[in-house]
Amino acid sequence: MSQTATLISKDEVNTALLQGIFRQAFMDPHHDAEGTLYVTVDGYSIYVQVDARGALRVYMLFATKPGTTRQQVIELSNRINETLWFARACSITTRPTDLMLDHWVDTSAGVTALEVVDEVRRFRSVLTDVPKLDTGSILT
Repeated sequence: MSQTATLISKDEVNTALLQGIFRQAFMDPHHDAEGTLYVTVDGYSIYVQVDARGALRVYMLFATKPGTTRQQVIELSNRINETLWFARACSITTRPTDLMLDHWVDTSAGVTALEVVDEVRRFRSVLTDVPKLDTGSILT
């Protein structure tokens, strides 16, 4: 049986395992300066973290132009949340003028390597609609 069909329990999900999954899928995983795992798909750096419960968080940060206010980011977040499915948009307190989109992958019943790769690719497909919703042209 191939690794893509093998069920991975939530207790087995970790960064090293994810790196191996992404390498096997020819996705070239990397770590940023803080050590967070990411893959670049079609020019988008998509981060993947494992929380204490073993759930996966897939996310991306969009930088904004100088002078952008937190209110503008919140307004764009609202447009995204009203329009797009599969991803949540918000302004985060540590970088209030950056836009974050994220998606959680439930691993409580287990997950396969193929599901992990598919979730990242599906998340990436949502990202292409974000610039269309940026009516204030705040994203860089």
